[in-house]
Amino acid sequence: MRRRQGAMALAADVDAGLRAKAHTRYVRLDEGCGYGAIASGSFGRVYAAVDSKTQATVAVKRQALPSTSAQRELCFYKAANQGKHDNVMQLLDHFTAAAGNHTFLYMVIEFMGTTLWRFWQHRRRLVSPMQSHAFILQVVSGVAHLHSLDIVHSDLSMANILVGGCEPSLRIADFGSAMDATN
Repeated sequence: MRRRQGAMALAADVDAGLRAKAHTRYVRLDEGCGYGAIASGSFGRVYAAVDSKTQATVAVKRQALPSTSAQRELCFYKAANQGKHDNVMQLLDHFTAAAGNHTFLYMVIEFMGTTLWRFWQHRRRLVSPMQSHAFILQVVSGVAHLHSLDIVHSDLSMANILVGGCEPSLRIADFGSAMDATN
């Protein structure tokens, strides 16, 4: 109950965009009751939220519009959705909403838990050879899939590879710098 109240209060005070129109289904979690802001940078912010329709925890990336980078990233997520792959992050939903005097693009993706960089640091930079081998195969498989769709990620780093699950699986994410290989 406390988690739900905290999340609702924060959503009402800070992020009216997540409550806009038909997209009231994503309730942002705040720092005191959940994951809250899980990443931020020049691109915008990523928040953990609960999908009230499925009760699943998701990640919601919010970027100010107008932004060619945000629009480009959305296009590449949509292109990547053409062929689902276990090691490429899928776009679950997207919408735009006004908050104050600004308009934002919201992209909803699966919540993974951490980045490969944080995973590696948390383990004091020790990952077993078997785990490293499995991770390398997953990254190569994801990159090969993107290339088969003529998508070049252009910013592949440990910060843009997300880790989740009990037997950790990887997903390539963040297509803000991606390029079309046919151009």
